[in-house]
Amino acid sequence: MSDAARISVVIPAINVTPELTSLIQALGREDVFEILIIGPNQGIGFSGNKIRNLSAPVGRGPQIQAGLDAARGDIIWIVHDDTKLPPNCTGEIRKIMADLSISMGCFPLRFDRSGFCLSLYAFLSRVETAFSTFGDQGFFFRREKVQVIPDLNDYPLLEDVILRRALRKDGKVKKTSLTVTTSGQRFDRCGPMRTQFKNFEVLWRFWRGESPQKLYINYYAASEGLEIERPASDIAKPAGSKL
Repeated sequence: MSDAARISVVIPAINVTPELTSLIQALGREDVFEILIIGPNQGIGFSGNKIRNLSAPVGRGPQIQAGLDAARGDIIWIVHDDTKLPPNCTGEIRKIMADLSISMGCFPLRFDRSGFCLSLYAFLSRVETAFSTFGDQGFFFRREKVQVIPDLNDYPLLEDVILRRALRKDGKVKKTSLTVTTSGQRFDRCGPMRTQFKNFEVLWRFWRGESPQKLYINYYAASEGLEIERPASDIAKPAGSKL
């Protein structure tokens, strides 16, 4: 893969925010082929150079799947809408993807606020494991690798776990020498330790066989007031308790 490889950026979003605006501005300073913003309903209507607005049901899995289906570049780069990018990150992406033994790459984290727990989590994100590699690190991979990824429409959350697992089976996962900065706001409500405990509980329940749709309803949609279309197999089942 050459230095001219085209990069399609896939951004799942709910609405236009200051963080998304800053991200789009940062991408405008990078060498990207297209920016796909996938929002609910009719999309969020963000305008700008190289931007394509798409719509999909709420949930990162369905939104990212819509981006994967529409991407036309040689490399697909999934970026969360609250991410702050380091300079020349696309150069780093192309360099890593030139190694055909690498199936997927991503960036270690920084947080936009201080604290021992967040610093520890950021440090651990430099290591590639199932417990330290998640979607806020900006997964990127060659477009032909999409064929090994299961349909993400079935994963309104934990899509990053599915992505990493599928791509890890198909080659190596490489962490970059650069870091991206992500928002620590989600840790404010319950605190970093309790939030991470809940995250790992979700992972544990998923690995034990609980459906991602039910986990989404219990842990995310209920607390955020969002709605998703529940699969017919879950309609007659109890939704489970909310923490």
